[in-house]
Amino acid sequence: MNDFELESMLKNLPVPERSRRYWNDFPAQVRAQLQSQPAPAPAARPSFSSLFWRFTLGSACLATTCLALNQPLHQLSVAVAQNEINLSYQIQVFPRHLHALMASDHGLHYLVANKN
Repeated sequence: MNDFELESMLKNLPVPERSRRYWNDFPAQVRAQLQSQPAPAPAARPSFSSLFWRFTLGSACLATTCLALNQPLHQLSVAVAQNEINLSYQIQVFPRHLHALMASDHGLHYLVANKN
C-alpha cells in the first residue's frame, strides 16, 4: 500500500461522533490532567567548582585569543616604529646631505646622493 492509497482510505473513514456531554466535560478533563502532572523540577544551581572551571577555561581562551591576535599587531608596530626612526634620522641629516629617499620592502635607501 502506498501513501496515496493510505491517505484516500483514511479520508473515506467516518469521523467518530462525540456527544454533547463529552464536549461540555472536555475542558474540565484537560484541566484535571494538567494539574495531575508534576511541575518540572527547577534547574540545579552550578556548584562552586563548576563555576571555577568555567571561569578558568574562559580566561584561558581569552588570553590565548589576545596573544594570537596581538602578535601581528606587535610586529607591525615594531616595523612602523623602525621606519619612523629611519625617516626621522634622514630628515635630521637632510640639510647636510642633498639626497632623495626611496622606500622599498627592505626600508629606506638613497636614490641619489650628493655629499659635499
